[in-house]
Amino acid sequence: MNQRGLTLLEVLVSTLIVTTGLLFLQASITDNLEKSDRAIKRRAGATLARQKLEQYLSEGSGSGTEGTFEEEGYPNYRFQIVEEEVTIGETGTMQRVKVTVRFVSPDDDEFDNQNQQNTDFTLTTFKNSEQEQ
Repeated sequence: MNQRGLTLLEVLVSTLIVTTGLLFLQASITDNLEKSDRAIKRRAGATLARQKLEQYLSEGSGSGTEGTFEEEGYPNYRFQIVEEEVTIGETGTMQRVKVTVRFVSPDDDEFDNQNQQNTDFTLTTFKNSEQEQ
């Protein structure tokens, strides 16, 4: 007997295979989009951290140690600057300046929030203690 067409079992198996493939494709695309978004946020954070560090070193500690980048057009980015004295050898001291920039999602308004959706970028440099702070 010459059989034409597909059996119900063959249709179900092929549908299962195609559906599984589409689900893996969708998961892969979603993962790539999330990674791309994080990379964009980190690049912006790195640029903003460099700008804030240069401003802080040129203007001194009067330029603020916490704040936002709303004036620069990045309202969801926050910064924090920590300066501490570090002993070098037996006689020397330097100031360590650490600038941390964080992307804070619109739902989380606190810099201290440890939400995994936040993206941090930290930049550290040293300056001589003799320089004005």
